[in-house]
Amino acid sequence: MLRQAAALLVLVAAPAAAQIYSDAELARTRERAAPSLQAMLEQDVTLNLPREYRQDAAQLRLVFPVRGPSPLAFWAIPETGEIYLPLESIRFFDDIATLHAWFEHNGCDPGMIQSYLWSLLGQGRDLPAPLDAFRIDREVALAEPFTEDVSGKILSSGMLFILLHEAGHQLLGHEGGLSGTLSQSQETEADLFALEHFTRIGAWPVGVIFFFQTLWWLDPFGEAVAGGTHPVTAARLEAIAAAMQARPEAFSFSEPDPAKARMQTLAIAENVATLADIAGDETFRRFMIDTVTTSYPPDGFAMACPSD
Repeated sequence: MLRQAAALLVLVAAPAAAQIYSDAELARTRERAAPSLQAMLEQDVTLNLPREYRQDAAQLRLVFPVRGPSPLAFWAIPETGEIYLPLESIRFFDDIATLHAWFEHNGCDPGMIQSYLWSLLGQGRDLPAPLDAFRIDREVALAEPFTEDVSGKILSSGMLFILLHEAGHQLLGHEGGLSGTLSQSQETEADLFALEHFTRIGAWPVGVIFFFQTLWWLDPFGEAVAGGTHPVTAARLEAIAAAMQARPEAFSFSEPDPAKARMQTLAIAENVATLADIAGDETFRRFMIDTVTTSYPPDGFAMACPSD
C-alpha cells in the first residue's frame, strides 16, 4: 500500500521496451555494481556533504530492483528514504558509456549511437542491448586501454550524478507527484545540488553530458514538458551548463591534470548548452530527429563499429 501511495521522485520513466538483458547478466551486474555504488554513497557522497545534511544522508538506502519502467530509470521514495537503482539501468548506462568510448577510439560515427537510442528509447523498438546491437564484444572493448579508461570515467561520474540527484530530492525535502513548473523547479534544484557536490570533491563531470544525451531521447519531442513530472527541458539543461561554465576549475582540481580537466569541463558545458538549444527549438529538434532517422538506419548498427 505504501508503495502505491508513495509519491515517487523519478529521474526518468518511459514505456518499457522489451527486456534487453537476461536475469543472469543482471545478477552479474548486481555482484559488480551494488557494492561499488553503496561505497560511493557512503564515502563520496555522505562524508563530503555539508554537516547539516550528513545525518539524514546516512539514513538513505539503496535498493537494486532487477528492472525499472524503462532501460534508463532511477527514482526515490521520499517517505522511506529509498533510492532505487535498477540493475538493468545501471548495465544499460554502462554499455552506453562503453559504446561512446569504443566509437571514439576507433573513429566511428557517433550518430549511429544516437539513432540506436532514438529507436530503442524514443520509438520503443525491440532491439538488442547496446553492445550486442553493434556487434561489440564487451571483453574485447574493455581490454583496449582508452575504451576501458574513458568508459569507466563516464560511468562513475554519471552514476555519482544520479546518486546525488536522487539524494538531493530527499535531503532538500522535495515533494513527489508534482507536475509542470513546480516539478521542473525541483529537478533543476536537484541537478544543481548534485553539481555543487562535484565541486566539493573536484570531480570531472564527464558522465553528466552522456547521461543527459541518453535521457533526452526518451522524450525528444518535448511531449512531457507541459504536464510531465521530470522532463529534460531547455531551462534545466541551461542551468547545468551555466553551473559548469561559472566555475570550471572547481570541477577539476582533483584531476591529474587540472588545467586540462578545466578546459574539458568547459567543453562539456558547451555540449550541454547545445543540447539545451536543441531541446528548446522545435524546428531544430525535428530536423535532428529526421536526420538521425534517415542517415543512420537501424540496419547499419551491426557494421557501424564492430569489434571483430
